Amino acid sequence: MEGKKSWRQVGVLLVLIAGIMSLLLWSPVVDAKSKRSKSSRAARIVAKAPVCNNHAHPRILKVTPDPVTPGQKITIRGKNFGTKRCFQKVSFGRWNAKGFKYVNSTTLVASVPKLKPGLTPVNILTAGGSAEYILLVEKHRAKKFSKKVKRSKKAKRSKKRKSRKSRRSKR
Repeated sequence: MEGKKSWRQVGVLLVLIAGIMSLLLWSPVVDAKSKRSKSSRAARIVAKAPVCNNHAHPRILKVTPDPVTPGQKITIRGKNFGTKRCFQKVSFGRWNAKGFKYVNSTTLVASVPKLKPGLTPVNILTAGGSAEYILLVEKHRAKKFSKKVKRSKKAKRSKKRKSRKSRRSKR
């Protein structure tokens, strides 16, 4: 019985110490220079902090275009991306997106970094958690040429000569 009493006494003592500490820490203290209480300053800081919903887990519904090439901009649509201040990052596999734009709580725009062709996970991270979408990355395509037939250098020169001759004859 004596062992139980001593543990109860220790428990009561800890509760008393915790109560005294909370009174000391949370009681308003006046700063001599500013004549404002520190607790009101702390309240202003807390009021400016973003309010993030940690229970709303994000979900990616669609990424367009799909497939993509490195350097291309993509649009990520989904649910529960949170506020701009609570949204943290976009990554492609282990590579962070160099630039992304938070449009609203359901839409993001990001640039695809230089990646090898193949399937790559697109990850987003918010205060409520993370979400993943598998995206196909294709080889970087060369610029498409117009359907005009390329003329050889000789053909271009002869065209210039003909135009010069026609200008001379008009004079």
